Amino acid sequence: MLDAQTIATVKATIPLLVETGPKLTAHFYDRMFTHNPELKEIFNMSNQRNGDQREALFNAIAAYASNIENLPALLPAVEKIAQKHTSFQIKPEQYNIVGEHLLATLDEMFSPGRKCWTRGVKPMVYWLMYLSIASGNL
Repeated sequence: MLDAQTIATVKATIPLLVETGPKLTAHFYDRMFTHNPELKEIFNMSNQRNGDQREALFNAIAAYASNIENLPALLPAVEKIAQKHTSFQIKPEQYNIVGEHLLATLDEMFSPGRKCWTRGVKPMVYWLMYLSIASGNL
């Protein structure tokens, strides 16, 4: 699925990811809601204000990076996320919007290793979308 260079670069950025922490996802949500305020309607804004959603997304990104060589280990968590997204009637085009803002956030916040994330995160976004479609939920 991912080439060896992408895997190595994503693994090399784990310390930067840990150092950045949930500031990464705070920046992501601020960016996304500024450019796409209509998406606020599908998010629980209480969870945005109290930081729960930001922390959950950060934990998912950290888990993805930590398991980059064993993505099937994430399948139960990803399936749970896909079910939740289905219950909120997330549309395929919304994954594209989220993916664009996530990649832009990584580009803005990570300098040296960001190209790997551009190649490494995109499959994560599309994997989640695929699971939703494959389960007949999109």
